[in-house]
Amino acid sequence: MDNIQNFKKQDLFFPVFLRIYNEPCLVVGGGEVALRKIKTLIPYKPKLTVVSPSVHEKIANYSKKEKLIWIKREFILEDLEGKILVIAATNNVTLNQFISKEAQERNILCNVVDQPNLCSFIIPSIYKKGRLTIAVSTGGTSPALAKKIKEELNQYYGDGYELALDILHCLRMILPQVEKDQPKRSLLYSKLVRSNFIDLCKAQDFQKIEEKIFEICGLREFLARFYSEISNRRPIKNQMDKTTD
Repeated sequence: MDNIQNFKKQDLFFPVFLRIYNEPCLVVGGGEVALRKIKTLIPYKPKLTVVSPSVHEKIANYSKKEKLIWIKREFILEDLEGKILVIAATNNVTLNQFISKEAQERNILCNVVDQPNLCSFIIPSIYKKGRLTIAVSTGGTSPALAKKIKEELNQYYGDGYELALDILHCLRMILPQVEKDQPKRSLLYSKLVRSNFIDLCKAQDFQKIEEKIFEICGLREFLARFYSEISNRRPIKNQMDKTTD
């Protein structure tokens, strides 16, 4: 039997990455749980509103720094107007249920903390390293286990992957100037990442990275162009000074 059939309807969550940059989002609640959710949202720069008569001091500081708008009162239905996403993080179960019902009737994505059966989306445990983002979810069954798995990811997907993705991002901008055929470019990207390229990035062996990119993609002096794109990476500057003398 397909494993999906073993889940209840409310346990089925489709994994997706959502762009919320500059989009109106709402958090109802001002305690520790709300703070945790707010910390997850803020790096993605939504137009964030928090509704609560009182808030944790760190939430108040976010408001002072204009990272969010704090409305100092109880929730009212009008707070949902125009929002694309709402998180109910109060200690009032009845209120959380009401917010969930009203949000979903308006086709607004809704998360109710610790009540996945009331959620139209859940927030995974997020591992982020530069351009790499890995989301881990247990479908709301065990956030503690999801957090543990996230911590384990750091042992494998460390700084080498961050460097590799920075290089690959730059490569995707430069390679089309040399190779116009998109299917051929796709083959080159695939060949590069399936080589020892990642291991070289983990070792920060920039001379061999340069040689590998030339071997596979035919690009000379790529790191000089790469460094110009990310000139704020001090370790690369030091290594570049050594390999370009």
